Amino acid sequence: MKKIFFLLLIGANTLVFPQATDQQLRTAIKEIIDFVAIPNDALAAKDISKNIVWLQQKFTNRGFATKVLQTEGQPLFFAELSDKKNRKTILF
Repeated sequence: MKKIFFLLLIGANTLVFPQATDQQLRTAIKEIIDFVAIPNDALAAKDISKNIVWLQQKFTNRGFATKVLQTEGQPLFFAELSDKKNRKTILF
């Protein structure tokens, strides 16, 4: 499921941003391939930790503030990009 979602996301991205260069597209595809290659078994804490570390690095590199929210089960990843113009935002 994760793979299908990200492949659709890449496809939508190329429609929205047609000015992206071939190199940018190659970089984005490689990044998605790297992400979906990380094991993602919700019952394996090591798998979830690897996913969270990858997400923290990528989102931090893009200027997001990140948090790991501990739960009774597996931790949750949260990323926030501040809007310096105080515009209305949406959480999804």
